[in-house]
Amino acid sequence: MKKIVALIVLAITLNSCATREWNAGIHDADVERDYIFQNRLPKNNAQDTFVVLVFSGGGTRSAAFAYGVLEKLRDTPITINGKSRRLLDEVDVISSGPVDAS
Repeated sequence: MKKIVALIVLAITLNSCATREWNAGIHDADVERDYIFQNRLPKNNAQDTFVVLVFSGGGTRSAAFAYGVLEKLRDTPITINGKSRRLLDEVDVISSGPVDAS
């Protein structure tokens, strides 16, 4: 009985090593769709105006401050190239920094 169990375990072990799963090949990059900075900029805002917002901190106070800034930008009208828009519409990048506990 022990020999049969040993043969079954050996057969299962050898069978599991008999196949190999190949990784799918990497296709050429699509420059138009890649997740890079140039492709992620809004296309409908003024290209000669670049607005970056950077918020830092964490918690309720910093979230309330960031929300207040975004509200004020939403309510601030500007005119660029003869088009009247909200300043919030011209924001290209929003970033935040890590919370420094020191």
